[in-house]
Amino acid sequence: MISDSLHIAVSSDSNYAKLVSILLVSLFENNQWANFITVHLLSNNIDEENIKHIKEHIPRDKGNLKIYDISDIACRLKIDVPETIAISSYSRLFLSSLLNEDIDKVIYMDVDAIVLGSLRDLWCLDLGDNHIAGVLDDVALYAKKAIGLKNNDAYVNAGFLLINLKQWRKEKVESKILDYLIAHNGNVFHHDQGLINAVCNRKMILPVNYNMVTNFFVFPYKSFKQKPFYSEKEMIDGKEHPIFIHFT
Repeated sequence: MISDSLHIAVSSDSNYAKLVSILLVSLFENNQWANFITVHLLSNNIDEENIKHIKEHIPRDKGNLKIYDISDIACRLKIDVPETIAISSYSRLFLSSLLNEDIDKVIYMDVDAIVLGSLRDLWCLDLGDNHIAGVLDDVALYAKKAIGLKNNDAYVNAGFLLINLKQWRKEKVESKILDYLIAHNGNVFHHDQGLINAVCNRKMILPVNYNMVTNFFVFPYKSFKQKPFYSEKEMIDGKEHPIFIHFT
């Protein structure tokens, strides 16, 4: 029997803390099926005022907030990485060691987003031995080539992932990711997203509704050249029935 206690992970610093509150309001409003939602906040020096504000947006009888200090993220990475994105973004790579071992899976969400639908079907999904489940991203072929993937290999957007923590621990995926990062001197195309796609070689592909990024609304279908990818019908359904909208 699948638990109706949901585990959600988000990562932020103080600059994005207000977006965490907005995301959580949408999450709880559209997932009232869940008896309880534990929000695992990977905090890169979020100040007390912002933490208090985030807690105010979690219904006391429906959820709670667990805070993990990841201000040492630069040390955890063991190597310098480019400063072109917020370094706290890399913290999702450490979820398998940060969260208690009795938590077998977690839904990771970027905070520049809102939840507009139920996550129940996703939470009931059997991941098998897949490392992650995610939505295909439309990236240039170079993004795949740069991390050693073939042109027709699946490449997912890391802003919304169902992560198989049990499998990550079993296969020591976290260590493999760090080894890959060090082997490439900290320079991996698309940063932590590139790392996840390079190392997590067993990916379950989710319907596009679960991560409707900005490009999917802005550009016509004929502009999407990635393979594999979604049909035009699936993209239309994603626009009409989005579960997660990601303001990339």
